[in-house]
Amino acid sequence: MQRIMKMRLSFVFLFAFRLSAAVDIFVDRQGHDYNPGSAGKPVKGIKRAQELVRELIASAKDDITVHLGPGTWEIDEPIMFNNEDSGINGFKVTWAGSETAISGGYEISNWTEGDDGIWANQLIGYDQIAEPFWDGGVWIQNVKALLTDGGQFYLDRNESTVYYKPLEGENMATASACLGVEEVLLVVGGTYEEPVHDLHFEGITFKHSTWLRPDTYGGTGVGNDKNAHSTGVGLGANNIDIDDNYFTQAMGNSITVGGIQADAHHPSQPKMPVSDIHASNNIFNNNSVLWSSTVPILFTYTQFSSVTHNDIYNQPYSGICHGYGGGSNDEGGSPEYVKRGLYEYQPLYDTPTVTKNNLIEGNLIHHFGQSHTDFGGVYTLSRSPNTTVSFNFIYDAGWQALYPDEAPRNITSYNNLGFTSGKYYAPNDWIPEQLTGWSTVIDNWGKLGVKDNKVLDGFPNHSGRRNNTFLRNYLAPDINGTSLIAQRAAYRAGVIPSKRKGRSVTNDADIANAYLDVKVSDGRVVVNVTNFDDVLSVSQALVSRSKESLPLAQSRLMVLQQRCILSLAPQRRTPPLKSAM
Repeated sequence: MQRIMKMRLSFVFLFAFRLSAAVDIFVDRQGHDYNPGSAGKPVKGIKRAQELVRELIASAKDDITVHLGPGTWEIDEPIMFNNEDSGINGFKVTWAGSETAISGGYEISNWTEGDDGIWANQLIGYDQIAEPFWDGGVWIQNVKALLTDGGQFYLDRNESTVYYKPLEGENMATASACLGVEEVLLVVGGTYEEPVHDLHFEGITFKHSTWLRPDTYGGTGVGNDKNAHSTGVGLGANNIDIDDNYFTQAMGNSITVGGIQADAHHPSQPKMPVSDIHASNNIFNNNSVLWSSTVPILFTYTQFSSVTHNDIYNQPYSGICHGYGGGSNDEGGSPEYVKRGLYEYQPLYDTPTVTKNNLIEGNLIHHFGQSHTDFGGVYTLSRSPNTTVSFNFIYDAGWQALYPDEAPRNITSYNNLGFTSGKYYAPNDWIPEQLTGWSTVIDNWGKLGVKDNKVLDGFPNHSGRRNNTFLRNYLAPDINGTSLIAQRAAYRAGVIPSKRKGRSVTNDADIANAYLDVKVSDGRVVVNVTNFDDVLSVSQALVSRSKESLPLAQSRLMVLQQRCILSLAPQRRTPPLKSAM
């Protein structure tokens, strides 16, 4: 007789703490800046906490952590960090949030009801458009006559008044509304001689920014001016971690790494390359609201950097963009840009760009491309040797999952799941001049039934075309029809399981959480372990129980590098455990 039992476990985590003299500074909305910054007497302002950190850094003998308490800090200028805020002697400075938000706007309240269910609020201190951008096609918005659907607003610049039509059932007495004022919330930048280092930010929500540059005089130079940045340096960033944060209602790009001018891709100084920038376990929801052609994450010319385990959803355009220039700045240039006449105005380089050795892995990207076409969950441009795109789960969008557009080369894509309405892998390789190819695509999954989706597995299915290698890429109707490795990738995509508790993650609840499948037969215990890779230690975990008197076993489970090692030690026979039912 065989009995099969599934049970969820309550884990007891065992951690080893080192004895140290780590320094902690506490910041709280109810604190006072004359306080010393202790747990019992926190300071109130972020700037005051920064002053305390700078006083401590020179003599630091261990890590320094600034604990930001719950609540929202509304700022009227960017928070600036420079080399004075760096860790020292191998010790790091961490700014850690706890339900903490930094807002670049201010709350709008005291609405007045008008005609046709439209409410009004007079504003003070917003910035205005200078003039239209250029002659050409027109997109009409911000017209009061178009204010017909719930959730829409109209800004009357002459009256300095915003009008809003509520959603069905929305109570304007309790509705939360905020006007974004600041373009930049937080800036990190040193100099090439004294760069910022050993500085970490985690657990902070960034929200309510705006973007005014396209609307003001001089705005056309931004992005094409090597001095158009907030720090005064622009390049040379390295060893920066952006972890465990929440980004919402950022009007432009939420995270932009790298530049686009000549020094960004062919630096004139050895300290200029942007390297070792890592964004992981962040959540991006409802961003790029004002300028919908921007994206949550943009890495242009970077090296040894990574974008891993981020949760990205409700976006108007692409999810993650890697690379820039469409191959125009790569070694030897691009035949396509020769035809366009680009090299009459800029050099044709005979050396590669700095871009190489990057990683895009384990991201959960869905409900994106809601305002555009010609986008991808992971969108790539230009040559990037030794770069990997892997274990990403991309779904619910009307275009491509993985989209190598102009001239991505030397990129390996494997174990990705692309379940959008477009292709799971859609290289723009139909025009030879685009130079898209020279890549390896292995063990990926796409959605069965999508037009032009193909089983890409060797010749003639694209292997050899543009020097690509395609092996073992398949189609399935849904996740359940994929391999165990693919299903595991879907479970782990986005914020890693051990960091999901209490956060606004969007992982599918139907994907199995950690459990043991225990089979008891002939005195033998067989244990199938599922999704335990984030468990550090489980002590005294009961892994079998029965209505009859059976041996009880205890399990000690240690997980090392995603490999599970179990040892089961049968215990004495005991009376049966009674069901709580």
